[in-house]
Amino acid sequence: MQSLSFNSQRFGANDTDFIEAFSSCAFFDLLRENVGISCVESAHDLANDPAVMGNNPSYFKGDDRPVERVSWYDAVEFCKKLSGRTGQTYRLPTEAEWEYAARAGSKEPVAGSLAIMGWCGANSLNRTHPVGQKDANAFGLYDMYGNVWEWCQSQYKSYPYQATDGREDLRQTDVHVLRGGSWESSTTACRSSYRRRVVPDPRTTGFRIALNGS
Repeated sequence: MQSLSFNSQRFGANDTDFIEAFSSCAFFDLLRENVGISCVESAHDLANDPAVMGNNPSYFKGDDRPVERVSWYDAVEFCKKLSGRTGQTYRLPTEAEWEYAARAGSKEPVAGSLAIMGWCGANSLNRTHPVGQKDANAFGLYDMYGNVWEWCQSQYKSYPYQATDGREDLRQTDVHVLRGGSWESSTTACRSSYRRRVVPDPRTTGFRIALNGS
């Protein structure tokens, strides 16, 4: 778990980058409290823990692989159970927190080289891989690009981003945001600003956790 201090920063796609602007067409600012972001995607060892979930839905097996075939509701329930077990407040990162963490101070579409930072369609061999094998970003976070799409707490709404516009309300029936791309994604999808709202192959959807006030 890495503690990040969220300052004012611009997010979204640069409007000179047509490919990114296609899916995320504006900038927004963020001013938030300190939040802990998990260094890796949630893996099988946590999902298998009977004190938390005790049920691993994943297609690709292995304790160090990221959990997949997870709905947004499943991920939220996991965070609630983990919070109850530990006495700390775990949740999914908001969309703004996720992008801040992925960018790690970079203004480029990818905060480094995708080839050495993420598992995507070009190098994954059509499967997930154990978390933390690729290089971390400047914040020490692994697999922010590829391996599995990551659920965000946020509802999918158009920019500009406003944390008070209801997009962070935990309503199961709303359409929520996926970020980061997966093992089957094109390099276009594995970018800091790329957003998705339609669930792809269920074997590609996972999550990482955040911790309030870390």
